[in-house]
Amino acid sequence: MSVLLSTVHAQNLGERGGGLLFNVSLGTTSAPDNWTVSDGGSAPINFRIVLPTFTQIPYNLTPIVNITPMNGTLAPGQQLQLQVRVTMPSNDSPGLKWDNIAQIIAVPANQGPGATVEGGLGKEIIIYSKAPPPSPWPIVIEVLVILVAIALVIFGISSYYLYKVRPNRAKALRGAKAPVRGRSARGSAAARARSQTDVERELAKTKAELRRLKTAKARARTKTKARRTPKKARRR
Repeated sequence: MSVLLSTVHAQNLGERGGGLLFNVSLGTTSAPDNWTVSDGGSAPINFRIVLPTFTQIPYNLTPIVNITPMNGTLAPGQQLQLQVRVTMPSNDSPGLKWDNIAQIIAVPANQGPGATVEGGLGKEIIIYSKAPPPSPWPIVIEVLVILVAIALVIFGISSYYLYKVRPNRAKALRGAKAPVRGRSARGSAAARARSQTDVERELAKTKAELRRLKTAKARARTKTKARRTPKKARRR
């Protein structure tokens, strides 16, 4: 809502209609909103900004309105965007409303604060306070606690495996290999014994065969000698 403050030269000082609405979290400053003013006449206009004043709400501080620039000169046909920001006190209650008029006034050139107002316009400023956004720190702390707990669990499992399970498994493997080596040694000794027995048997068979051949040869020589001896000699 725009409010005409004076009819003197007011036709030369214009602004884009509509109020400015702010929803500001406690303890924060709003993003800037633009208030567009213009000089529709043929002469420059010197202006100043008058900030709004708000009715005090018990046990709460009033919001702070900042408008830049606060003064200046509009050239004929020029449009200027004033930036409006609102800062909300951190100790106020959420859900409160403040509503009042900010003024832009035309003043004679080279005049001090007590200059006569030649004309001006007002801009409605509507402000609502709202609760601040939730802090991310509780969530961050909770995530960190969960990560630390997971890391401790992994460390505990790794330590248990490294110092308990792994040595026991290695010991069991060594115990399982020892009987196998014993059986292998016994098996090798038995094989060697069997091999030696077989050799002895073959050697005994060979000796017996040699004795048999020797005996047979001796018998053959005896028979041959007997055939060659004359009968008479045998009679004698």
